Amino acid sequence: MTKSRVKKEEDKKKNNLKSLPVLSTLKEGLHLIGNPPLSVICIMRKVHFPAIKLTSEPNTHKYFTQRYGLFSKYDEGIQLDDESWYSVTHEIIAQHIAYICRNCSIVMDGFAGVGGNVIQFAKYCKVLAVDIDKSKLEMLENNANIYGVLSNIKCIVDDFLNIPSHNCRVDVVFASPPWGGPGYLNSRVFDISEMAPKLQEILRACEKIAENTILYLPKNLDPLDIYRIIMETHLKYKKIEFQVISKASAVS
Repeated sequence: MTKSRVKKEEDKKKNNLKSLPVLSTLKEGLHLIGNPPLSVICIMRKVHFPAIKLTSEPNTHKYFTQRYGLFSKYDEGIQLDDESWYSVTHEIIAQHIAYICRNCSIVMDGFAGVGGNVIQFAKYCKVLAVDIDKSKLEMLENNANIYGVLSNIKCIVDDFLNIPSHNCRVDVVFASPPWGGPGYLNSRVFDISEMAPKLQEILRACEKIAENTILYLPKNLDPLDIYRIIMETHLKYKKIEFQVISKASAVS
């Protein structure tokens, strides 16, 4: 058991916290985490998507076979670097997240990458796309131009944790921070303490920029980890909504 797991078990005993399963197996409905007044309402919803169609081609790696699931307009000149092949959000998921924010005026994507989420947000509103990697933002601009939404996007080359110093405010901050690569699935429970930057730091920054935050995180995380972070960092969130994608079989 890792040090973070040991600390978590100690916290559960100290605060009389009810154990919860990982997100992928958490039942739909309302859950109350913690004890009043330090409690957080947790809403659990499962989202159903059609099966993601994969191409069936010899001598191609698994991510390339998903290219039309990542970007339906892939053949029109979409650009991705090696990391983006496994880190970009599937287009159908990005569309769902963007639709939730359809009535917003400005959304910020704090880890914009090559634009999987930014492009979908930009169909509804203005988007501030932040990334520390200038080359990724250049690919994002190329990809957004293909989808015809570049005029709604402003790119900012910076570390997201520095953004609060810019004194900007938006309706929603969306963050899909690095999880550490596909290896996160090798563990039954994702160790959130191994994320870099730390989720605590990300949430502190989000709270200074917007009242609402959307995080895209591994489905095998423990909801109690999110609660602990909220309590430890004295954040003002009193309600969390988890949405988990129901597993759909890929078809070829």
